[in-house]
Amino acid sequence: GGESVFTAGDTYPVFTYEGVRFGINICYDTQFPQAAAAVAAGGAQVLLVPAQNMMRREKAFWWQARHNEIRARRVQETGMWLISADVTGERDESRIGLGPTCVIDPVGQVVAQVRTGTTGMATIEIDPP
Repeated sequence: GGESVFTAGDTYPVFTYEGVRFGINICYDTQFPQAAAAVAAGGAQVLLVPAQNMMRREKAFWWQARHNEIRARRVQETGMWLISADVTGERDESRIGLGPTCVIDPVGQVVAQVRTGTTGMATIEIDPP
């Protein structure tokens, strides 16, 4: 675990790049509505979600669709865009990464996504609110 290396934060910073306000929820943070709400309250227009969903095969296939369902809920609640970057591939025979690398619009629709099980980049032009 990362507990020996990282210390949990208690703030939700927002930063601006080229006039767009970004907030970050790391991986499991998306399970909690208050994490996305906190960056939205700070003025974020886009929620960045770096994730590492390398899981046991039986869990990975169950979670495959759930990742985007949960992430879609966060943008529907906050009105932000969401951009996720997730791990893909296999670690060994028992673990696989199927988490989606994608862009989700503020109404919860996936508008760009890298095909599951492949590496790549999802790109789209957005007009944040």
